[in-house]
Amino acid sequence: MPDLITHILDFWFLPPGHPGHGKDRTMWFNGTPALDAEIVRRFGAAIEKALDGHYDHLARTPRGALALCLMLDQMTRNAFRGTGRAFAGDARARRIARAALARGFDRRLPRVQRSFLYMPFHHSESQGDQNRSIGLLWRVHGPGPLKYSVDHRDIVVRFGRFPHRNAALGRTDTPAEQAYLGGVHARFGQ
Repeated sequence: MPDLITHILDFWFLPPGHPGHGKDRTMWFNGTPALDAEIVRRFGAAIEKALDGHYDHLARTPRGALALCLMLDQMTRNAFRGTGRAFAGDARARRIARAALARGFDRRLPRVQRSFLYMPFHHSESQGDQNRSIGLLWRVHGPGPLKYSVDHRDIVVRFGRFPHRNAALGRTDTPAEQAYLGGVHARFGQ
């Protein structure tokens, strides 16, 4: 059995040498019940430990920080889909990502992996984090895929949060959010 970091990175990005390694994967942004169940089966116990801070020491290396961000920011959304727990690792993931960037860890990761070190800012309900996400993703990808990030930021600017999370987090919708949620607007999965 590979170490936890390798196990997570090989699952998410495919192992080095695999034809799909280093390429975008559909599963990243199109979750399914089968994927959610597989993540719980393979990583559920590790996700719980990461949420409790048990693996914080892994953040001392670029690959370890990335693996933690994946567990806390991505896999929680699969493991706890539709509930407030889906966002339980967000603050810790942002702290880990900030520290990793301060140490230059992002520059030591391949492009596609670097993007996931930036995702905690992309998922944040802070306008400053949203702006940071756009700047970081621009450096990696250029202007092409930024529309999605700009749309995220614009929702946070408009409402101060993501209204599509309100039900899962037990928040009351404002009238403006109700109108928005009743329209044909992006909900970004969770």
